[in-house]
Amino acid sequence: MVKKLFKLDDVDIKILKILQTDGRISNIDLSEKVGISPSPCLRRLRTLKEQGIIKSYYAELDEQFFGYNTTVFASVIIAYNNELEKEQFEEEIAKISSVREIYALGSETEYLIKIIAKDWYDYKHIVNTKIAKVPFIKKIRTTQILRTIKHEHGFEMSDE
Repeated sequence: MVKKLFKLDDVDIKILKILQTDGRISNIDLSEKVGISPSPCLRRLRTLKEQGIIKSYYAELDEQFFGYNTTVFASVIIAYNNELEKEQFEEEIAKISSVREIYALGSETEYLIKIIAKDWYDYKHIVNTKIAKVPFIKKIRTTQILRTIKHEHGFEMSDE
């Protein structure tokens, strides 16, 4: 769903650009950087959050520190007869804690799923004991990530 009803001004754009790189910045520091006082800055932050423009704040943790040394992307094709079965697949696959991201695709491969595991054997265990039990899976093709070249959050925003 595309939301474009809320109009952003230059100050909003500045706030959002800063938050994409530093979500922990204090309201006082943020207000100084964008050139407004703290109270209006806080009101803008609340409005941006209420409008759903700011989705969340979180800390990105190092998966390897916690022993998750294997990342796999699984391409999944499902066999379903109606939308209800498709939704059931999506709900069930989303319940698996090792499944970190799920994307519906517009191709023969219907879903791309990011899975983290301790190692390749752990991944195979996850597939055999959890993912294989999800209804309507017809085919799974996996690609193990050897290393990440670029992992960047956020996106460019114009000042217009």
